[in-house]
Amino acid sequence: RLPYYRIDPLKIDVEAVTGLVSQAYATRWQFLPVDVSDTQVTIASAEPYVSEWEKEITPIVKRRIVRVLANPVDVERYLK
Repeated sequence: RLPYYRIDPLKIDVEAVTGLVSQAYATRWQFLPVDVSDTQVTIASAEPYVSEWEKEITPIVKRRIVRVLANPVDVERYLK
């Protein structure tokens, strides 16, 4: 029941999202931070039923995590 998110690379603040988690960690769990604010982080996931990573990174990002579903091909493309 995650909302679908179409990843638009031109709308992503690359500097803000790249400092949240390492590329290796994001690639391992197939997710991509796509939006960051003072209170929340929106993370596009290619795996809607995998959420173990959420508990691990919540203390690191120190914001509420909003999960959205994205096309797995897009997530993989933008993680490279």
